Amino acid sequence: MVSEGLRMKDARFSLLYRHVESFFLDRLPESLHYHCSEHSLVDVLGAVRWLAQAQGLDAEQCELLEVAAVLHDIGYLRRYDNNEVIAARYAERWLPYFGYTPQEALCVAELIRATAMPQQPQTLLQQILCDADLDGLGCATYWQQAIRLRWELEAQGRYYTWQHWLEYHHTFLKKHRYFTPAAKMMRDVGKRENLRFIETKINEFRYFSLF
Repeated sequence: MVSEGLRMKDARFSLLYRHVESFFLDRLPESLHYHCSEHSLVDVLGAVRWLAQAQGLDAEQCELLEVAAVLHDIGYLRRYDNNEVIAARYAERWLPYFGYTPQEALCVAELIRATAMPQQPQTLLQQILCDADLDGLGCATYWQQAIRLRWELEAQGRYYTWQHWLEYHHTFLKKHRYFTPAAKMMRDVGKRENLRFIETKINEFRYFSLF
């Protein structure tokens, strides 16, 4: 009975994943260079999995986090700002059609809402999803992701000079704190390295601005 229940849960998540993957492929604007399908379906999903394992969560909690990771940016299909509200509503309305209970759908919706900036998670699961969503801050690919975000914002008509962009990231990295012990242990060192990289870029910009 236990193995049968696990197979059913695996099946419903696989069905949801394929649905969202197809949804993104058909409808996600190409202008979303950062909040693309890879961000949700690869980066954040992968991060919640290792964070959940590191925190010793059970299979049910892990699945709820995986569902939230897959769905957390689906609101971008409707609007750019406050998209978490749309994604949470989607989770509450549609997850029961994939075999999730109303209580599970509500939990996923609350997880998604917690990713809104500024992040203020209230539970361990919310903390894990928030850390996973910003996992890239401590990764070697941070600057490439930052460039993609800049392209994305420009497509929304939001332009930054390079000086302002660098200063924005410097402030964001200095203020940001991971919530879970696992994220702090695995990503704080990388985040400090990325902060030093930004500081070097700022100093270079100021030096060449003198000429």
